[in-house]
Amino acid sequence: MIIQKAIVSLFGTGYIKPFSASWGSLAAGIFLFFFWPGLSIEIKLAIIFLTFILGVVLSDQIEKNGRVHDPHFIVIDELVGMMITCLFLPALWWQWVAGFVLFRIFDVAKLWPASVYDKKTGGFAVMTDDVLMAFLSLSTLEVVLYVIG
Repeated sequence: MIIQKAIVSLFGTGYIKPFSASWGSLAAGIFLFFFWPGLSIEIKLAIIFLTFILGVVLSDQIEKNGRVHDPHFIVIDELVGMMITCLFLPALWWQWVAGFVLFRIFDVAKLWPASVYDKKTGGFAVMTDDVLMAFLSLSTLEVVLYVIG
């Protein structure tokens, strides 16, 4: 279980308190900034899909073994959320900061239907609420970037 916890906590980032999800999102954003813009859309989508599946499986195991719903240290969902939010961004720091801020706002707000998944147990629910808010963050970010030109 040590390896699983290391992976889902992004190698311990999820244990930073307070606001472990924000720390996970920040660590993910900084990590992704350096290579994500250079990857093709096909590679990005494959990585997102595989990371999502890994997150579902490991989060499910950890929830069942620990008998705890969505433990705070699981932040692999934030990694997938940042991957989606920053899907089309170039390596411009201010756009990544905007993506981080939007993702954190929407992730905390947990608008419908993410709020439904947030109350459910299991790895799929743990991952899906963040994925839904990431798509909202991506959409909002792209509209804002288009408007400001």
